[in-house]
Parts: sequence; structure tokens; C-alpha cells
Amino acid sequence: MIMNKKINSKSNLWDAIGINKYVLLGLLLVGSVSRIIYAHFFMEDATFLEKVVSPIISPLAILLYFAIIIWLDRRLEKVFPYDRYKIKRVVIQTMLSCLFLLPVLLLAIWYVIEYSNYEFNHLTISAAISGNIIFIAAINIALYGNYFFKNWQKTLLEAQQLAREKSDVEKNWAQMQYHNLINQLNPHFFFNSIASLDNLIKENPVLASEFLQQLSRVYRYILLNRDKDLVSIETELEFAENYFSLLKTRFGSAIEVVIEVDEDSMDLRVVPVTLQALVENAIKHNRMTKNEPLKIVIQTDENFLTVWNNKQMKKQVETSNKKGLANLRTLYSYLSPKELQIENQWDHFSVKVPLIP
Repeated sequence: MIMNKKINSKSNLWDAIGINKYVLLGLLLVGSVSRIIYAHFFMEDATFLEKVVSPIISPLAILLYFAIIIWLDRRLEKVFPYDRYKIKRVVIQTMLSCLFLLPVLLLAIWYVIEYSNYEFNHLTISAAISGNIIFIAAINIALYGNYFFKNWQKTLLEAQQLAREKSDVEKNWAQMQYHNLINQLNPHFFFNSIASLDNLIKENPVLASEFLQQLSRVYRYILLNRDKDLVSIETELEFAENYFSLLKTRFGSAIEVVIEVDEDSMDLRVVPVTLQALVENAIKHNRMTKNEPLKIVIQTDENFLTVWNNKQMKKQVETSNKKGLANLRTLYSYLSPKELQIENQWDHFSVKVPLIP
């Protein structure tokens, strides 16, 4: 669910300043102590005001500046929200801040003139006022930047959440399409197997019984793992042995299956029934006879499971929507950074499925 938390410029003083309160107070304390030490040891004619009072009042004046500006920031957010007025809001807030803080500044100047040895003239007064205006503007610009930085963070989080949700939806869609593919394969495979079983019962009852047991194991595997995202290569190969035995019974010497899987790859994972989908794809598109058998090689190499077959293309392929491999490729794209690779040459066809740790 997308975060709907509103970015509010009406945060507390410390959040709005963007500095940990203890850090800020520490800096103010260090500044006060440093000023006291400097006045005592390097200003021989310093007054009591310059030695003690001024170092204490100055940090408090800075905090007063922040407090007034934050107070204005909260009030103006109701009338001139940042997301609508932007620069206009900063200008208005800076002008109002100066208006509110001008009496404080003039009071400070009067206090220094009255109780210190420091001599003021028009130039120094103008410099003091200008410096304070710049300081006030800097605080307001910082508040503006703080608001839009948080707003940018919120937008980024929402975009990331949307991307994750989109990815999940697409992944679920790909899984659904793949399951639809398997559901289309299974009835076709089942009826062909039943037809073969019917012939075996008449010709070889013992082999028919073994065939039926293998068929039941194949469908038990499909039912038990249909809702799983991944299974180990070892588990998939146990299923494949029963499945390939059924194929050998059905097609005899017209099909040859070779399995060359490294022991080190047994714990790596694939989507359930991947082998059936790829082998059925090879059977569907290629003719096979005793003289020209369909050769299928299953092997692992560099964290890929490769299903290879020689090409003996049928002139016409029934019930093919040409989306099976595309759906499988899409599904694996959400499960592994490596792409499912398809190689279609004049004499062979192969699919390299990324193995998932």
C-alpha cells in the first residue's frame, strides 16, 4: 500500500531546523564559552556585557530567531502552502520574518550601544541589519529546502512502492500464464498417457501397472508443487525420471533423453515442471521416428539448466499459441537477474534456464 503520510512543514522546531537538538545546543554552548574565553583573555578593555552577558544573550537571540520563523512557517502553511506558492511563499515569509524580528534587532543594537564600548555608526548599523536579513533569508530558504527534500523523499518512496507493486502484479500475471500453460499441457499429456495405458493393458499388463504408477507419481508431483514458486533441481529431476519413463513407454526408441546434471547443481532451484514444459515443447514441434529419433539433452553449465533437442520440425503444429516460452521467460525474469536464453539454429533448438540459489 502506498504511503499517504503528508509531508508537513509544521514539524517541531528541531525537525524543521534539520539538526539534532543536542547538537544544536552543544554548538551554541561551545560558541558561548569560546566567546567568553576570547573576551577575557584577548579583550583587555572588554566590559561586563562583552565578557559575560553578550555570550549568553547571543545564542538565546539565535534560538528566538528560529522560534519566530518556525512559528511564522506554521501559520503561513495554512494560507500559502509550499506546494502551491513555492518562491512567493519564501519571499512573503522572509519579509514577515524581518518585520517581526526587526524590533528584536533594534533592541539588541541599542543595548550594545548603551552598555558597551563598541562605537556604532550608520555603516556598522546598516551592516548589522543587512547581515541579519541575510541570516533570516537563509533560514527561510533552508525551511523551503527541507520541505521539498522531504516531499522528494515521499515521492521517491511512493515511486519505489509503485514499482514493487507493478513488479508483483506482473510476476503474478506471468505465474498465472505459466500455470495456464501447464494446465493446457497436462490434459493433453494425460489423455495421450491414458491411450498408451489402454494399449499396454492389452499387450503387457505388468508394464501397464508400472506405467500407471509412474503416471500417478507424475501427477502427484504436479499437484504438490503447483503452488510453489521454486523447487530444487534434485526434486525436479526425481519428477523428470518418472515423466521420461512415460515418454519412453509411449514413443519407444523414437525419443532419446540424456541427463547430464552436475551434483553441485542439485540444490539450485527452478520453477516446478520447467522440464515438462520444455520437453513437451520439443515434442510438440518436432517429428520423431525410430529411424530419426528426437534427441533431448538436459545438462547444467555455469548456473544454467539447458534443455537441448535436435530439430526435425513438423509441417503443422496443433494447439500452439507460441506464448509458452515467452511466458516462461517473463516468469524467470522476476526470479533471477539472469535471462532465460533461447537458441534457435538450423539443426538444433535449446533453452537455457537460469538456476536460482
